[in-house]
Amino acid sequence: MFHTRKAEVVTRKNEKELGTRERLLEAAGRVFAQKGYRDATIAGICKQARANIAAVNYHFGGKRKLYVAVWHHLFHESLKRYPPEGGVPESAPPEERLAGRVGSLIRRVLSRDNSFTIMEQELGDPTGLLEGPIKKAITPLRTRMLELVSELLGEGATERQIEFCVMSIMSQCMALRHRMRMRKPPHARKWLTPSGIHKLAEHITQFSLGGIREVRRQIKSAQRH
Repeated sequence: MFHTRKAEVVTRKNEKELGTRERLLEAAGRVFAQKGYRDATIAGICKQARANIAAVNYHFGGKRKLYVAVWHHLFHESLKRYPPEGGVPESAPPEERLAGRVGSLIRRVLSRDNSFTIMEQELGDPTGLLEGPIKKAITPLRTRMLELVSELLGEGATERQIEFCVMSIMSQCMALRHRMRMRKPPHARKWLTPSGIHKLAEHITQFSLGGIREVRRQIKSAQRH
């Protein structure tokens, strides 16, 4: 109980230090992630943000624009916490760069990142409001991964082979989030420790590199014949 009250005091103190616009973004991120766009209300968001209802129109121009602004805010805050390259310099070997990107993505996937939650809601109950913003934000990240996989596969790789390899890597990472959210295995806590996440990232990287090496072997074999 003491810890709960202490956490509430800290949260309220932090909210007071934020401006109205920032408090609205933070509160709306929680509400949209919990209730979805359709069931979230401006009144509920403003209550959590300790802001006047008119503040939403003043700062964002309504619920629709607030929703888009919130997703952008959450997504870019996530990238700040977990840079896409994972701290690996561009001059490093491609295998290391892949490990960095896989590790960063897994940390984002397994974190309490509401940008992922909102994207999942959009898949099940699309509003159409985020289709353009999500595509625009994710395209540069996807392009970098495509270029990296193309480098690993070498000359002669087809667009389909590159796409399939990227899809396989991304699917392994995203499956972790679905497993944690839906099945909640009893050993999940071990995976969520820094050591556990490192081992998961290492496994997915090595597994993916094994598949990429096999595809590369097939490409070279076809070239010889």
